[in-house]
Amino acid sequence: MKKIIAIALLSAAASAHAAIATWTGRQEMVTTVTYKQAWRCEYNYLGQKFWRVFEMTCPSSIEVQ
Repeated sequence: MKKIIAIALLSAAASAHAAIATWTGRQEMVTTVTYKQAWRCEYNYLGQKFWRVFEMTCPSSIEVQ
């Protein structure tokens, strides 16, 4: 029985898909609260646009929940 439960849990975990947002190409340089330079990057997920901040560059895609 424990073996069946373990297999079922592994199957459920393997079938979970990560949601991926893609970079729109929009970016702007910002200064953080710690006075570092960073990039504010716009992303699109299913028509919803949102911004994330990164220190180096804007990744072409990011995982969202």
